[in-house]
Amino acid sequence: MYIFGYGSLIWKVDFPYQERHPCYVKGFVRRFWQSSSDHRGTPEKPGIVLTLIPYDIYKEYYKKDDFFKSEEDDLVWGVVYKIRDEDIDAVISHLDHREKGGYEQFTTKCYLKNLQVVDATIYVASHLNVGFLGPASKETIARTIAISYGPSGLNKHYLLGLRNCLRLFKESNDQHLEILGDLVEEYFLDSGLNEEEFRFGELQEESLLALKVILYSNETN
Repeated sequence: MYIFGYGSLIWKVDFPYQERHPCYVKGFVRRFWQSSSDHRGTPEKPGIVLTLIPYDIYKEYYKKDDFFKSEEDDLVWGVVYKIRDEDIDAVISHLDHREKGGYEQFTTKCYLKNLQVVDATIYVASHLNVGFLGPASKETIARTIAISYGPSGLNKHYLLGLRNCLRLFKESNDQHLEILGDLVEEYFLDSGLNEEEFRFGELQEESLLALKVILYSNETN
């Protein structure tokens, strides 16, 4: 069994796996459009986290998105994890709980850099779930991310941890994350926040170095 991670699962891995590989999926757009009251926000002040939008739905309904592009832009880079047979039940139970805030399991094809194609489980919060926010201005999204926090930590660490990881993927060019990250950085650096704390937060430099390894070679546990 394979699990595809496109958000914090890229850098915050809390389950056993046999292998992990950089890869991409086709036919989706990655967006900060899902409300989070259980991880990166609270019921009183929800944060915002990622989901994947099927590209055909995105093109038809969400042309008002600040980041909309008319040309094809439907590749999402992430990491796929191969799960040992004896760990599957425990890993799925764990991820079902971790991704409980409106996310459902789907299966899609992952395209690895070694040209291998595998079927992988992904967790996606669809545009029909009650926590789906849809598009907002980049300033509104960035402001919410900048001030939100919840049981799993600061919302800005979720964004910046992912952005810093994806900068290691030479093929990835996720302007949604880059622009939001720049706006949040401007907000906090103008406020005099310690730069080292801001840069890494939950994502320590060692985690970035470890991720570099798998971009160029297979890693097994």
